[in-house]
Amino acid sequence: MYIDLSSIKILEINIFILNKKDGVIKSEVSSYRVQATGWIREYEEDFLYRLSHKIELITNLKVRRPDNKGPSEPVESEAWQVGVYSAGGLYLPHYDNLQNEFINADGVHIGNRIATAMFYLSDPVGGATAFPKLGIAATPKAGSMVFWHNLKLSGARDDLLRHGACPVARGIKWVSNKWIRNYIINSINSTKRQN
Repeated sequence: MYIDLSSIKILEINIFILNKKDGVIKSEVSSYRVQATGWIREYEEDFLYRLSHKIELITNLKVRRPDNKGPSEPVESEAWQVGVYSAGGLYLPHYDNLQNEFINADGVHIGNRIATAMFYLSDPVGGATAFPKLGIAATPKAGSMVFWHNLKLSGARDDLLRHGACPVARGIKWVSNKWIRNYIINSINSTKRQN
């Protein structure tokens, strides 16, 4: 299965990492990630909405909004991330879960990344997704999906799921990630909005 990305409206292209230091956001060229990324909201492309539904059926996790209306903040899951790695492109080992709790301007907890569904969209040479602590790696094959839980049932990060993208030896590696979040809950800070 190949996806024609030429008809999809990309929200953002990012080849930099945004680091927040001392309350100031600045762009820096990444020393641990050689990849270009873009974001596509599923409610803008019916195909992605249907694919999110298939992820729900496979994983038994809530991934999409029932009405396909887009929220301004991630709730069930984040926008689809599309990543492209050229020859030599890599992403050093990392975790997908977020380190902080995220509460939007309305005082709503938007949750952590409890799981990752990653789709391979091309067949490069190299570019495997390696899980060093597990001693396994997934080889990119267009149309295949790799799925894992980022958190244990307790909510703690699963340290075994540190993973990275091995360098692409030849060709272009296209991937798409769907990060699934905790269910929406009201924050204890939500009463602050009334004051």
